[in-house]
Order: sequence, then C-alpha cells, then structure tokens
Amino acid sequence: MKLKLSGAVVGFLLIHLSSFAQDSTQTTTDKPLTHNSYKTAIGIQLTGIGSAFANPKGLSIKYFVSPKAALEFNLTPGGRNILSSNLAVLRHFPVSDAPQVKWYAGTGLNFDVYRYPRNLNSNPNTNPNNPDPQKSIIANTTTLMGVLGAEYQLPKLPFTISGDIRKGFLGFTHRGAEKRYNIINGLRPSISFRYTFRK
Repeated sequence: MKLKLSGAVVGFLLIHLSSFAQDSTQTTTDKPLTHNSYKTAIGIQLTGIGSAFANPKGLSIKYFVSPKAALEFNLTPGGRNILSSNLAVLRHFPVSDAPQVKWYAGTGLNFDVYRYPRNLNSNPNTNPNNPDPQKSIIANTTTLMGVLGAEYQLPKLPFTISGDIRKGFLGFTHRGAEKRYNIINGLRPSISFRYTFRK
C-alpha cells in the first residue's frame, strides 16, 4: 500500500510539474531563468514519499557536465540501511513552453550497506528490517538502476525541486561468504530540494 501511494504521489508530481511551471512563467514579467543557468546544485533528498517523514533523508549533489547531461550523487545514512548511496548519469529533455522544467532519464549504480540477520531460516520471527546487532552480519548490495523524473527550477530563487522514480534491475549481493546475483523488483520514489550555484 505504501509503495502504491509513493508511486501515486511521484506520478502526480511529474505530471503536474510542467503545467505549474508554465503558469508561473506566464504570470511574471521578468525573463525566466533557463534550466541550464546553473552548473552545480546541492541539497537533500527524501526517499519513500508515501511516508517521507519516517524515511531516510540524505545529501544530494547534481553537476552538469554539458547543457543536457548531468551527474547526480546521493548519500543517505540510516533508515533500513546503515548507508545507501547512488551515482547516476542523467540526460535532460526540454518541456515545450516551460523553460524552467526538464524531464530527465538515465542510469546508474546504487550501493547499500546494511545489517543482515544470521540464522534467519531458523528464527522465522526475526525482522530483516530491524535485526538484532548481536545476531547479524554486515552485508552490501550493488544494483544497476534506471531513473525517470522531472526537475523544476524556481524562476526567482536559486532552488530546484525534482521528483523521480528509480528502478533496480540487477543486483550483486555480498553477504559474509555468500555472493550472488539477484533480480531487483522494487521501486524507489524520491523528491529532492537543492540550492543552485550559477556558472
């Protein structure tokens, strides 16, 4: 239920971001900022929109290597994982009549470090999302992911708001002596708020 609500919230954001930005550009007499008027943006990312205040919040950095291509790095401590980070290469696409909005799509890698319970099969009551530190091992998973989202640049303030959905496809897990590949089925919706630095 939470995943469906998360997807619905992000979908609503992505669909209505363009119309909101178009209305805002029509009501101002100043020349709106173009989307590539910044080179670097730093802020926070909220994951799991369905219960955003209970989910991890982390550092988010975006850097444009060209007018349409950017690198995005996110680092989130805590939550279900000890540490979660991802690096993505994003391609941006303009929105007609809304220069402050860009759709973007890309791919990247996600790296999670987390505690995994020992003897999980022998203790069915163990919660894998909240394991006992005395009976767990440190594990990590590297996942190939795809990204789809939209970003809105505020017309008079040096801030951007973006929403996206990240889908994992193939993961490699290192858990003690166990090493295995696995297919990832989950979605990770998120919203980011960043302060922009001009060129």
